[in-house]
Amino acid sequence: MHNLDVKLAFLNSYLEEEVCVAQPPEFAVVGHERQVLKLSKALYDEQEVYTHGKRQKRVLLGMYVNDLIVIGADQGEVNAYKEEMKHSFKMNDLGCLNYYPGIKIKQQPGRITLLQVAYTAKLLEKAGMTNYNIVQVPMKNCLKLSKQSTTPHVDASYYRSIVASLRYLVHTRSDIGFTFGYVS
Repeated sequence: MHNLDVKLAFLNSYLEEEVCVAQPPEFAVVGHERQVLKLSKALYDEQEVYTHGKRQKRVLLGMYVNDLIVIGADQGEVNAYKEEMKHSFKMNDLGCLNYYPGIKIKQQPGRITLLQVAYTAKLLEKAGMTNYNIVQVPMKNCLKLSKQSTTPHVDASYYRSIVASLRYLVHTRSDIGFTFGYVS
């Protein structure tokens, strides 16, 4: 796994053309839900994966904003693809991938380990759960969630933020997958 950083002068740049988007439901203006919002800057938040080559010599390219991850079984093909990309775009070759936003990556022969220790600690702090005990199953047995709650009001935006953070954590912690699915 290799890391390339594309130098983008237009990242988060102002738009020359007029671009409008629908209002996010949680921020919709009451009584004006059908109105659209005009963007003043470009949006960059989509993840993409592309393939290059055939069968055994296939190279995968993962892209998020201006960070590229290049993966392939054949090191020669990976190096050739990186050189091809560097001729087409201005970019820095950062070598072997050891960090991706929120994920520490350890590469050893025949093994890749993904860790989210710091991300998990920040998430626990954000959720106010730093002093809770560790459990094997992160959910009460026979838990039933209801939209009609007797507990004090929970900020829906805060709840969605925690669920979104858990979604990212599931990438390296499949053991919380069921619980995540239940609360999302």
